[in-house]
Amino acid sequence: MFASCSEDRKVYIWRQRTPAEAWEPQLLHSFEAPVWRVSWSVTGTVLAVSTGDHRVTLWKQSVDESWMRISSLSEAEN
Repeated sequence: MFASCSEDRKVYIWRQRTPAEAWEPQLLHSFEAPVWRVSWSVTGTVLAVSTGDHRVTLWKQSVDESWMRISSLSEAEN
């Protein structure tokens, strides 16, 4: 599994169920600003997303494989 981001304001989670199968994208979220970076936690269970509107959100996959925002921080909150 890996994550990709883009100036089109979208983050995708890519999965390959088996080595013989193609990579399949799943839209994590459409953001309000371009997405500049994504980064996995050391354990690989939380994804940090940094956007052009000075926000960082943290995402975690639930048991049903959907993604939930678990935290957010913006520059204005500092």
